[in-house]
Amino acid sequence: MAFHKIDLKQWPLVFIDISPGSPTDEEFTAYLDDLIKLLGTGGKRAMVVDCTKSSNLSRQHRRAQAAYLKDYSELIEEKIVGMAMIIQSPVIRTILSAIIWIEPMSCPYKVFSTRKEGEAWCRELLALAKE
Repeated sequence: MAFHKIDLKQWPLVFIDISPGSPTDEEFTAYLDDLIKLLGTGGKRAMVVDCTKSSNLSRQHRRAQAAYLKDYSELIEEKIVGMAMIIQSPVIRTILSAIIWIEPMSCPYKVFSTRKEGEAWCRELLALAKE
């Protein structure tokens, strides 16, 4: 099973589902590569990242995630109107806080307990971006 799944069926609303378990180095690299490719596509978008099934990330993967946020901050700011993180686990919330402490997000983001709440927030941001 892959570490992640990206669903573009409701573009410009993008859904990313993170699978259970800790990713291998190859899986995490593929995840970051897919995020980079996604930034290369045209237009503004909002993202719902569902981490409800995810496990702990290694220190190496947390650093790689922070490096991605830093290296692509201008594109993230330009292309992503908002990112909803769906996180129920206190451990995963702490990991997210650590990553963002290392490298702050360059787009609006918010943590939600349910996918429905995160999706609604992203749809609001997309509507505002069209105005």
